[in-house]
Amino acid sequence: MLPENKISEKQIEMSRNKQEFNRCNRIYLFTAIPNLGAMALMIISSVPGALYSLLNAQPERSVSSLICGVLLCPAACALAMLCGYLKKDILSLYALLPIAAAFLLNIMLEVDGDGNPLIAAAVTLITAAPTIYANHRYRYLETQEGFPHFSELLNEQQKKSEEFKEHDPYEEAAKRRKLTASREMTGLELNGKFIAPKTTGNNDQMESI
Repeated sequence: MLPENKISEKQIEMSRNKQEFNRCNRIYLFTAIPNLGAMALMIISSVPGALYSLLNAQPERSVSSLICGVLLCPAACALAMLCGYLKKDILSLYALLPIAAAFLLNIMLEVDGDGNPLIAAAVTLITAAPTIYANHRYRYLETQEGFPHFSELLNEQQKKSEEFKEHDPYEEAAKRRKLTASREMTGLELNGKFIAPKTTGNNDQMESI
């Protein structure tokens, strides 16, 4: 009964880890959607806005729309998504740097009413916390047995495959055959001793000549 209890506990643990793994993937998906949406919204709205400002003799606002709405703010959202994709928490902090640069650019150009930095800041900050939590749980799951499938059957098959690679019976049999053949060529094994093969009489006569 003890082995059965151990197997059942192992299965329960793998089932929990599998649920946690799926939860992490859902978090990554749900945090990527608002970042992608914000990127698309900022790019689509900034390009016409820049053209409109340029036609109305507002070059500062046009430059701000292009740099902030097409480059800096979408880059912040991209870094926020990479935080979950690469499992690196530091990227969520790096995402704040383009946003700070966008705010600073608007101040230098004296542009008011640009909402792109605010949108990027809101989205990246809201998605940062769940992404960092998912990364923490994901790194824990990587250390658990059966990652990433958490299937006992697949885990056993993987172990057998690794053991087969380390100790291939066909390769070992081939080595034994080679070893046996080399011993037969060098001499006969008798009572644990090797006896070199005797030379024939013809060979002795040839040597004497």
